[in-house]
Amino acid sequence: MKVLKFGGSSLADAERYLGVAKIVTEYHSDTGAAAVLSAPKGVTNALSLLIEQASSGQDFSELYAKLNMTLNGIAQELGEREANFPLTQLTNFIQTILATLDEKLRGMQLLSCAPDNTAAELLSMSVCQLGDQEVPLSTAEEA
Repeated sequence: MKVLKFGGSSLADAERYLGVAKIVTEYHSDTGAAAVLSAPKGVTNALSLLIEQASSGQDFSELYAKLNMTLNGIAQELGEREANFPLTQLTNFIQTILATLDEKLRGMQLLSCAPDNTAAELLSMSVCQLGDQEVPLSTAEEA
């Protein structure tokens, strides 16, 4: 069995997704294959830039909108090209993931505005809520 990994420009649009599907289907029917898909072209870079912008307190709405448009655009194209494509299910999934991303980015943006000791306390509380032991964090101001 082969493992096939695709990402970046090979997933840039609906046509390329369909090309990947054809390749995976052919390999799978011949020798067996598993497919691993990573992010479409530009998405990884967009996510990195979104984190940079949010953590430095910048407005990230333009880049977020572009990411939304890219992902939903690919989904819409696939829905137009393929009969019985689960477009509603995919667009709902994309919206759920992007809403979570937006929440996290806004949290990072707010955290970047907080004084260091407040940010440290909030991060410590977050670690505790994840089930880990409380990690005492202090800033140079408190020391």
